[in-house]
Amino acid sequence: MTLAIELILYLIATMLGLFFFIYRKSPLYFKLLFFAVACCLLEELYNFVYSICIGGAALTFSFATFASGAAFAFLYSANFGQFDSFVDDGSLEFKNARAIGFAAPVLLAAIFVLTIIKSNYSIWHIVLLLICKLWAFFACYYHLKHLILPDKIHFMVDALRPCNLICLVYIFMNFLCDFARAISAAAATKILSLAMPLCLIAMIIAAEGGLRKWKI
Repeated sequence: MTLAIELILYLIATMLGLFFFIYRKSPLYFKLLFFAVACCLLEELYNFVYSICIGGAALTFSFATFASGAAFAFLYSANFGQFDSFVDDGSLEFKNARAIGFAAPVLLAAIFVLTIIKSNYSIWHIVLLLICKLWAFFACYYHLKHLILPDKIHFMVDALRPCNLICLVYIFMNFLCDFARAISAAAATKILSLAMPLCLIAMIIAAEGGLRKWKI
C-alpha cells in the first residue's frame, strides 16, 4: 500500500514537471529538473513491480538505484557549466559561497560512510552504491552554493533559491533514507520514503515559480 502511494506521488511530480517544463516551452535548466524527477519515477516503478513480482524490497543491490544516480546527474547538470558561469564570474565577491558550498558534500559523505559502517553490504554493493550516488555530491555543492550566492540584480539566483533548497533537502533525505534502512529503522525509512516524492512535488512547484519570475 505504501509503495503504491509513493508511486502515485512520484507520478504526480512527473506529470507536473511534464506540463510545466515540457508541454510548455522552458529553458534547459527546468527540463533537466524534470528529467531528474522522471528518473526518480522510474526507480520507484521498478521497486513497485519488484515488490509485486518477488514480494518485499530487494535485499541486495537494486539496479533501480542507477535511476536515482541519473536523477542526481541531471540535478548536477542543471547547475553546472553554463548556468554557473552566468551567476558566478569567479570573482572574490562569490568566494565565500564557493567555500561554504563544500559543506554539503562533506556532510553527505559523512552520512554515506556511516551508512556503510552500519550496514552489512558486500564490497560490490558498496562500490555500485557509490557509483550511483556519486553525482549527488557534486549536485549538492551547487545547490548549496546557489542557495547562498549573492544576486545583485535579484533575478536568476534569487528566483531559484526555494528550488535549490528543496533539491538540497531531497538529496539529504535520499541518503538519510539509506542510513535508516541500514540500521533497520523501519518507521524512519517509511517516513523518508513518503517525504521524498512530496519533496519533488514541492521542487517542481518552486521551480515553476522561479520560471515565472524569469519571464517577468
